Amino acid sequence: MFLNNTINMFKNLFVLLTFITVLACGSKPRVLLDEDTSTLKPSKQHEVIAKDVVSILQNYSYKKVAPSDSISQIVFDNLIKSLDEGKYYFTQADIDDMSQFRNNISQDMAKGDLSSAFYIFNKFNQRAIECLEYALKQIDAAHDFSKEEKYVSFRDKLDWFKSDQELKDHWRKRIKFDLLSLKLTSAEGKDESAKHKETLKKRYSNLLSQVKKTNSNDAFQYIMAAYTDAIDPHTTYYNPAFAQRFNEDMSNTLEGIGARLQLENDMVTIKEIIAGGPAYKDKTLKIDDRIIAVAQGDGEFEDIIGWRLDAAVSKN
Repeated sequence: MFLNNTINMFKNLFVLLTFITVLACGSKPRVLLDEDTSTLKPSKQHEVIAKDVVSILQNYSYKKVAPSDSISQIVFDNLIKSLDEGKYYFTQADIDDMSQFRNNISQDMAKGDLSSAFYIFNKFNQRAIECLEYALKQIDAAHDFSKEEKYVSFRDKLDWFKSDQELKDHWRKRIKFDLLSLKLTSAEGKDESAKHKETLKKRYSNLLSQVKKTNSNDAFQYIMAAYTDAIDPHTTYYNPAFAQRFNEDMSNTLEGIGARLQLENDMVTIKEIIAGGPAYKDKTLKIDDRIIAVAQGDGEFEDIIGWRLDAAVSKN
C-alpha cells in the first residue's frame, strides 16, 4: 500500500514537473524566423524584457492599457512608420504580407513572442539592402538629364509602391536627382562628374554599411519604442546602449551648436534653436535648415548625407 502511494506520488510529481516545463518553454512563436545568419532574431533576454514592459504598462502605468486588437494596430502602424516613414523601401505587397500581424502583435509581445515584430524588421532590412545596392549600380548608369521627370523626395503622403519595378524606378530617379544636384554645385563649364559619382558612392556605401551592421538590439529598440509610444507618446523604452547614446546626443546637441537635430530624408535637419546657445547668438542657422557636410577648422568639408544622427553629431 505504502509502495503504491509512493509510486503514485512520484507519477503526479512527474506530471506536474512536465506541465511546468511546458509552460516555461512558452507557446510556439507566431513566425518561424529563417535560420540563415542574416536574419535577426530576438534573444531570450529580449523576450523577458518585452513581457515585463507590457506587464508594467498594463498594471502600473496611470493608463493601465492592456494588449488588444486596437493597441496592436497602433503598434503595427508605429513600427512601419518608424522604419519607413518616407515610403522608400516597402511595396504594397510587403505591407499586405505584414498586415497579417496587425491585430495581434501586442498580445504576442505580452507572451514574450517577438517573432512577428522581428519578421517585419527583417523585411525592412532586406528591402533596404536591395534598394541601396540597386542605387549604387545606378550611379555609373547612363542618365538622360534632358528628359523631364518628376521625383518626390519624401513620399509619406503617397501610396506604397505598387510593384518592385516602381520601387526601382524611384531609386533610379533618386540617383539621377542626386547627380543633378551635385552637378549644379560645379562652376560653369567645369566637368566634375567623376567627383560627384565618387561622392555618391561613398554616401550610399555608408548607408548600406549602416544597414548591414544593424543587430537584434537595434531591432528590439524600434519594436519596444513602437509599443510604448502606442500606450503613451511621452513614454519610451531605451536599451542600455541607446540610453547611453541618447544622453551623449543630448549633451552634444545642447553644448555643441546649440540646436536640436533630427534626421529627415537622410539629412540632418535643424528642428529647434536653443535660446542662449551658439546657434541662437550667431543667427545663421534657421529652423528646417539642413546640414549636408561638416568640416573641422579649415579642413575639407565631408559629406554627411545618409549618416546616422549620432555619427553626424560626433563629427561636429
